[in-house]
Amino acid sequence: MIGNRGLTLVELVIVMAVVATLAAVGVVMYSGIRTRGYVSEAKQALMTIYQEEENYKAEHGVYSTGGVIPFFKNGSPVSVGEYNVAFQSGPTATAYTARATPKTGGKMVYNANNKYTGWLEIDQDGQKNSQSVANDWP
Repeated sequence: MIGNRGLTLVELVIVMAVVATLAAVGVVMYSGIRTRGYVSEAKQALMTIYQEEENYKAEHGVYSTGGVIPFFKNGSPVSVGEYNVAFQSGPTATAYTARATPKTGGKMVYNANNKYTGWLEIDQDGQKNSQSVANDWP
């Protein structure tokens, strides 16, 4: 209990240091959560493309060229959060690759020290690849 004497300068500095430390921890945690959210958006977009391509193949016997599936109804690439998602058909209609590439100058540009940065991709076999080896996508 402080009583009537008020806070001393030392007590005030200690309280400010504790508050600053808690704020710094909060900012770092928020940044990591936001980054994982961007990656999750890109992964979900790629899984949507994979499903739409599988549906297209079941109906037509071959994969699409990208522009006819609902995900790419307005063309390719499509902006998804901090990523641009593009479609590349193979030499025949039996292969494709969809890749989510970080936007130029964005928050997700590849950084070797951050396992949540770099491009992600999926192909017709559901094979998942990423630029960051430590990423949990593959």
